[in-house]
Amino acid sequence: MKRGRLRWGGAVGLCLVQALAAQSAPAPGTRLRIWIGPTQVAVGSFTQATSDSVTLSSLRTGESVSLAWTEIIQIEEYRGTRGHGLLGGLVGTGFGGAVGGYFGSHTGVGDLSPATTGIAGAVLGGVIGGLSGAVIGTLTRTESWKPLSVWRHDGNAGSMAFGVVLRLPPIH
Repeated sequence: MKRGRLRWGGAVGLCLVQALAAQSAPAPGTRLRIWIGPTQVAVGSFTQATSDSVTLSSLRTGESVSLAWTEIIQIEEYRGTRGHGLLGGLVGTGFGGAVGGYFGSHTGVGDLSPATTGIAGAVLGGVIGGLSGAVIGTLTRTESWKPLSVWRHDGNAGSMAFGVVLRLPPIH
């Protein structure tokens, strides 16, 4: 059984290494975000990679900046913007249901009990809040970034070196 897991893990690891080896540097002009510290970020259009640095050009001014590979923590590629309709709908439903339930239970409608009006208020508030939150969440857009495996030009024409992290299940 131990050998079976080891062979399976080795096969998966080999496939992962081969898949990463097929990747190359991003195309020139690709928007990248490069983390050079826990809170320091450089964002720009990819220009080139050398054996010791990556060069980005500023999106606003067009000025170039080179970052040493030793400074780089992570590289991410821009994937566009995305909305948050589902999250907004869930927050709106919860908040609207709580507020609607509170006010519904504290207002009397004819001879209905406070529990009945509270449930009706919670349902109505949840529907109105959920729809409002979904609309607001959809209109609230944020940037989406995809982490890239770290590629580094090794100085030879057309070749790249890759850093690979394999997470295999423990062998017992």
